[in-house]
Amino acid sequence: MMMKFLMIHILLCLSFTQPLTLDTHYHLSPVPLPPAATAPSYDAFSSSLGLKNTVVTQPAKTMSDHSYMLEHLSATRRGVALLTPPLPPDAPSFTARPHPTAVTDAQSYSALSQSNPYLSGARFNPSLWPSTGGVPSEFLRLYAHLGSPPDGFDPSRSESFGSPSRSRNGVASLLLMSGGWAAHEDLALRLVSLSPTTPVVVDHMGFCPLGREGDVAYGRLLDLVKDAENVYVRCSAPFRTGEGYEEVGRERVEGLVRAKGERALWGTDWPFEGRAEEWMRVCEGLGVEDGPGEKLYGFDES
Repeated sequence: MMMKFLMIHILLCLSFTQPLTLDTHYHLSPVPLPPAATAPSYDAFSSSLGLKNTVVTQPAKTMSDHSYMLEHLSATRRGVALLTPPLPPDAPSFTARPHPTAVTDAQSYSALSQSNPYLSGARFNPSLWPSTGGVPSEFLRLYAHLGSPPDGFDPSRSESFGSPSRSRNGVASLLLMSGGWAAHEDLALRLVSLSPTTPVVVDHMGFCPLGREGDVAYGRLLDLVKDAENVYVRCSAPFRTGEGYEEVGRERVEGLVRAKGERALWGTDWPFEGRAEEWMRVCEGLGVEDGPGEKLYGFDES
């Protein structure tokens, strides 16, 4: 009798599992990253997983040249720009200048998003910033800009409400390499305090490896998710956290879903993740859903 009850319970849980159809993180590039990361290659990959909507992030390999990513944005493929640090005033004349599509501040982001309506945010990667001087002031202003209402937004009109994407300029994402959340927590807290209205996504589960130190750091990240209004965690790149994906799911994703499941996003990190379907099934089984990402990036408006 007990075994029969257990089987019924498992089948019921499986029947309520929602398949993931939104990939909130991957990369495209006309040149190998490596590996190859062209739009046709990704489209074949995403089709094999049954994905419907996606969010592509500009890779560091192509840095300030967003032209390939922008060329492939659409109603089903939103884009996230990569911030290019400003050149110092005393930079030699032979120093390579940013590409015309570079995002270096709020003004350049606004210009790019006005001509490309499917550009939906910007990625902050401290490992690319100058080693001295802290956060470039231009980046602080851009972070606040992302959380401010777009030109022409009228909160008195009913159609202005609904998805968070309608009421602000974009989504910030944080790539906290070189020490993860433990090393960059102060930076994240500063940004969140600077602009509480800016939605911010902590990529790759905060780079908190399995183990005591990583567990402590991840616990502090979850505390922020519970306390702040606009902090999300992207369940992606599990290979940066541990080798066993089921264990990573138990130790990282399950805690996030239990703490605040509406702040959990899923991403493949293609083309770097070679076990994307396995990770997809782990996250589905733990209750990660498309809804939060659809609202955050405006797919629910389509």
